[in-house]
Amino acid sequence: TDNGGEYISSRFTDFCAENGIKRELQLHTIQHLMSAKRYNWTLCENVQCMLSTSNLPQELWGEALQTATHIINRSPHNSLKGGIVEEIWSGKSASYAHLHIFGCEADTS
Repeated sequence: TDNGGEYISSRFTDFCAENGIKRELQLHTIQHLMSAKRYNWTLCENVQCMLSTSNLPQELWGEALQTATHIINRSPHNSLKGGIVEEIWSGKSASYAHLHIFGCEADTS
């Protein structure tokens, strides 16, 4: 995290410790701050687009956010010279077979 106020509260620190989350605090630099803000902006834009085009309620914002993150982690990135985060992290080719249009009816059979 970037040492922002939302990330250094004792409540958040306790939550991370209780859930086995290892934290690494970064120095404040404009480059780090702008990169994080761009990524968050991209996620928020994707979420709003997904909810809007699927006509789903804002209450599903969390699910849309998870889906947007999942997709971004399986998309080529310029900063990785076209590499895919999922492939670099796991060492395996990213799979796209499980992807469906956000908000489509689920197969319950």
